[in-house]
Formats: sequence, structure tokens, C-alpha cells
Amino acid sequence: LLKAVRDAGYRFLAMPTLCTGGVGIPAHFVAISALRAIHRDFTVHPADAMRVRICCYDTEHARVFSSIMNEVMDRFYSPDECAEILLSSLTQPG
Repeated sequence: LLKAVRDAGYRFLAMPTLCTGGVGIPAHFVAISALRAIHRDFTVHPADAMRVRICCYDTEHARVFSSIMNEVMDRFYSPDECAEILLSSLTQPG
């Protein structure tokens, strides 16, 4: 999605928490995938950053995305450490 937006010449994207509703994918999984993709895009294009707004339609989803975003930002310059922590969180209850 980010590549398609970038290739179309845009640098702003508003996206919903895809697949968390009818498909039933846990918000935690979607948050990790989305935020890792955004981080990856920024590291590849640091001088041409894209602004991404994630639209959460459920209060719990907003909390989950905020928590995952904080993990990414706390370890912004250590992507391997960040990935390890995020992926290990998938096996933890809660």
C-alpha cells in the first residue's frame, strides 16, 4: 500500500485498521504489520517521509496501535531489537 501511494506521487495516507472488523484479525497483528511497514518505508526514504494517519474505529484498537507505535518509536534506531520485542509480544497473553 505504501509503495502504491508513493508511486502515485502522494506523501499522505489515511488508512483504517484493515481486517480487524469482519475478517477478525486481532488489532495487535495489524498494528505490528502496519507500523513495521511505515518504519521500513521511512528508513528507505528518510528525506521524503510519508505522513500516515491510521483511523481506528474502536477505542481498544486505538489503545493497541498507540502502544505498538510507542514500542517502535522507543527503538526507532534499533529496528532489529524493535522487531524482536514486537514479535515476541505476539506470544504473550493479553
